[in-house]
Amino acid sequence: MLYKGAPAAGATVYFHRNGGAGAAGDVIPTGTVEEDGSFSIASGDANGAPAGTYTVLIAWQDRSSSANGMPGVTSPTPAKAKRNPKSARTTPKIRPSPSLPSDRLKGRYADPDHPLLKAEVKPETNSLAPFELTD
Repeated sequence: MLYKGAPAAGATVYFHRNGGAGAAGDVIPTGTVEEDGSFSIASGDANGAPAGTYTVLIAWQDRSSSANGMPGVTSPTPAKAKRNPKSARTTPKIRPSPSLPSDRLKGRYADPDHPLLKAEVKPETNSLAPFELTD
């Protein structure tokens, strides 16, 4: 993953399954970008993500504004999921949170309602083309 041609080391990558195939409580496949721009996805304790088409969301914490080490996104609270029975049947999506450290990408790649990136995970080992991030 590159930002303006350089590795986006430390950015967090979230894969959200398209089509609502996930169930409430499913783990969102997540990874962290390495110093060379590569990343690996894990689903909880398992490596990889189930086969399917995904919306890809990215948050890149501005470490200079962070004291707590948490990424600048959060998932909905269980109470919100219970209020809307329809949302309880799908995997909750991350949402930018103003109370957490700022996102170096200013939320541009972390908006689940307006995703900019997609990926297809096949049943075999996958090697995705690098994501090129811009302002």
